Amino acid sequence: MKAFREKSPRSEARFFKGDIMRTDLSRYDNIIVFGVESLMEQLEVKMGNELVPNAIVVACRFPFPNWQPLLVEGTGIDKVWVYTVESIKEPLER
Repeated sequence: MKAFREKSPRSEARFFKGDIMRTDLSRYDNIIVFGVESLMEQLEVKMGNELVPNAIVVACRFPFPNWQPLLVEGTGIDKVWVYTVESIKEPLER
C-alpha cells in the first residue's frame, strides 16, 4: 500500500478499481481482494479459470473456500490468506 500512497514514479505497482467479476484477470500477476464472504466462491472459480499460473492472490478478511493458502498472516479483520494459482490443481468449473 506504500506504493499506492506515495505514487512513486519508480514503483512498478499499478492499482485498478472496478468490478472484478467483469474484468479479464488473465493480464494480472498479483491480485489483492477485499472481498465479501458471499462472493469468495465465485471469485475462486473465476480466478482459477483466468489467472496465469504464476499469479499470486492475497485475500483480505475472507479466505477462498476450496483453495489451500500458502501463508496465513494476522488475526481478526487484519487476517490475510496468500495463494498461488500454481497450487490449484486444475481450473474450477461450476
